[in-house]
Amino acid sequence: MERLKSKVSVITGSSSGIGKATAERSAKEGAVLFLASDDSSYVAGHCIAIDGGHRTYAWSKKMLYSKMW
Repeated sequence: MERLKSKVSVITGSSSGIGKATAERSAKEGAVLFLASDDSSYVAGHCIAIDGGHRTYAWSKKMLYSKMW
């Protein structure tokens, strides 16, 4: 199914639990995903596992609170 084909999802806590399951399901439904977690290396690997990294992007939540911004 592709119910989310023209949608973009931002999912926090995507390295485990409900966030991970939501990311996997949203990808199967065709959404473009932006995944955030404290463990950015895990999320980056998860992006590749979900769809080869074509429509899924990862960033660390720590980046959002950086003093550099």
